[in-house]
Amino acid sequence: MLRKLRLAKWPIWLRKPIVLSTFKRKKISSAPFATRCHGKFFVGDAKNMIDYHVLSRGSFEPGLTSILNTWAIGNQGGIFLDVGANVGVHILGTCSNYKKIIGIEPYPPLVDRLEKTLQINSIRNVEIRNYALSNARGTNQFKIPDKSNLGTGSLVSKQDETGASDHMIIQTMIGDDLAASEQLPFIAVKIDTEGAEKLVIDGLEKTLVRDRPLVVFELLDDDISAATEIVHLFPPNYHFMKIEAIKRKSPSLVAWHHGSGDIAAIPVEKAHILSHLHK
Repeated sequence: MLRKLRLAKWPIWLRKPIVLSTFKRKKISSAPFATRCHGKFFVGDAKNMIDYHVLSRGSFEPGLTSILNTWAIGNQGGIFLDVGANVGVHILGTCSNYKKIIGIEPYPPLVDRLEKTLQINSIRNVEIRNYALSNARGTNQFKIPDKSNLGTGSLVSKQDETGASDHMIIQTMIGDDLAASEQLPFIAVKIDTEGAEKLVIDGLEKTLVRDRPLVVFELLDDDISAATEIVHLFPPNYHFMKIEAIKRKSPSLVAWHHGSGDIAAIPVEKAHILSHLHK
């Protein structure tokens, strides 16, 4: 039906109510489509949650994309490190404003898809790395994401390793080693790793001190100890703000001390770049 109606080519204001009312994502077995996302060519399948958002709303978490672009404009060039690049929505939305983007994605089918997206859009300032970031080099079991939500892939903790059929072995690298191999500074880092954010940040210890990047991460744990542990991994003089209305083009920032959500760790000396978003 999507193809027959050519719905993916309709203006967002017109297709959004039709998609949301007619196509229930959890009941879709497969619904391939091609559309535009942040002005770039995007091929997806409405079965997948992020693709469904792109089809129905034109993007996914446009508030985060807006923050990343504002940050890029306020800095003089540099690298955006996208840890957990997934289908590349934030890469498409920011590639015009960063000197270079490095996308980290451990799941091979998503890496293949990302490479094809870059190719069809002739994007040449983005590199995709097929491994996970952690605080140690080696291998780790990885839970393969559900086809209905390709963002659910995650590292398996050592105590939970079972060799289950939905697990695969992936390579892990340390963010500081990656940063040391680059000539440009890391000015922004996005981390969406389904619970492994602390490991990623721990592996970026030297980079946080050297480059003082904006770090945006998703925290799934409401426990105050989880927030305390992550905050202590950052060097001094970082402010922590919770991103509100991340699914809208105009997000806002509120002070954060603990609790789950999308968190922005902002170096104090550059806080003015995002001060207009404070609520």
